Amino acid sequence: MRETTTKKAAKNDFFSDDEITAIRKVVKDSRDRLLILIGMEFGMRASEVSQIEWSNFNGDQRTIRIKSKTTGIHSRYKLPSNSWNHIWKLMNELIAKHRSSSLRIFPISHRTINRKIQRYAKVAGIERPVNWHMLRRSHILRARASGESWESISERTGIAHLTLIKDYSPLSKEGGSS
Repeated sequence: MRETTTKKAAKNDFFSDDEITAIRKVVKDSRDRLLILIGMEFGMRASEVSQIEWSNFNGDQRTIRIKSKTTGIHSRYKLPSNSWNHIWKLMNELIAKHRSSSLRIFPISHRTINRKIQRYAKVAGIERPVNWHMLRRSHILRARASGESWESISERTGIAHLTLIKDYSPLSKEGGSS
């Protein structure tokens, strides 16, 4: 039996701003750039990202609608206004290239999505263990640091219990008050 030396990312691990910038710089493929941007801007789970279909994207309302595989509940993610132009440009590039080839925007498994972030992090010079969920944690930390309430973050990320979402953030020493 082969012994593995790969370490898992720590539960409360997240990407620094510099790490996210480094990752974004090494991603050249437009579909992968959109993949990483969605992870950073929405804090979606890899399993949710892998299920996004072209019809889930509403450009007029600037939203992405996802049905959770585990709960069956539909979540609507509002596109951040500061990312709208970039996301819209990438979506149009992808529509022109790929829309007829697949119902899903990212026709890959959540495991493949995780491997992509690991590969891009390695190319970006990040030597510690990483995983897709670190983008979710990073999103939650940045949202909270910018003053967004726990309730708003919980609603957008689909984390039903406020106590669970507060566990994501080491920034809240007072127990996560809003």
